[in-house]
Amino acid sequence: MGMAIPDFVIFGAAKAATTSLYAVLSEHPDLSFARVKEPNYFNWYHDRGWDWYQGLFDPADGGVTGEASVCYMFSDRAPERLKERSPDAKLIALLRDPVDRAWSAYWFKVFGGRQRMDRTFSWMIRNKPGIEQFLEPGLYAPHLQRWEEHFSRDNMLLFLQEDFAKDPGNVVRSVCEFLGVDPGVKLPYSKRENRTTYPRNLAVYSAFAKNFYNPVVNTIWKSPARPLWEKYHGPVNNLRRAVFFSADARPKMSDEDHQYLSDYFRQSNADLSEWLGRDLSHWK
Repeated sequence: MGMAIPDFVIFGAAKAATTSLYAVLSEHPDLSFARVKEPNYFNWYHDRGWDWYQGLFDPADGGVTGEASVCYMFSDRAPERLKERSPDAKLIALLRDPVDRAWSAYWFKVFGGRQRMDRTFSWMIRNKPGIEQFLEPGLYAPHLQRWEEHFSRDNMLLFLQEDFAKDPGNVVRSVCEFLGVDPGVKLPYSKRENRTTYPRNLAVYSAFAKNFYNPVVNTIWKSPARPLWEKYHGPVNNLRRAVFFSADARPKMSDEDHQYLSDYFRQSNADLSEWLGRDLSHWK
């Protein structure tokens, strides 16, 4: 290992504690990550070219090279493209109850200023924009079956989010063994990264977002200023989080929406349970 780029990929799933896993693994001295988290080269930015992608890695780091792009899992093209460049790449994923994942992803987008506030969660999960963004990524079984057309299961290491929440050390040690690096290195596990926060008062935040914040963010994202925003938006988000959001203000999904999503994911969850050989009946 160490010659192909990348040797491994954290390829899913979004909003399943993958950022926390990435943060822990990035502290391992024998693992060399791309300088950009989620480069998304094998799906969205393939047209930037192989030289661009290789330039994200520092050969001087040595060790085992990897990256984390959680949207690879549901990409049609990523498996084939990765196979072409790194045929023995190892694949790591955390999977979360897709109902909870969809709910968290919606509010994460609300916080990011990229969710129209007149399109509620109920509306989104029943219409094409939301189905594509929040539901289809949670159909893990068909996505994994597509990856298995290019990579054997021996090249995949899959955990549930609750595995990581219960015993992150065990998950990280398993990943290190899977990647052939020292599993005994002491790494930090306490910090929760990229935790979803929710509006303390939805009506107040909706008015602010609809009339000011979201239009400004959308304008920036479509302008040449986007790279600067992506680099320096942290202080703005910290202030906005402090004023409007709290991780403890999580709203409750309606019973109707929960039942709708449970029905939507039922077959995929059953297929995944068989694929993993694990009981997923607690995913409801």
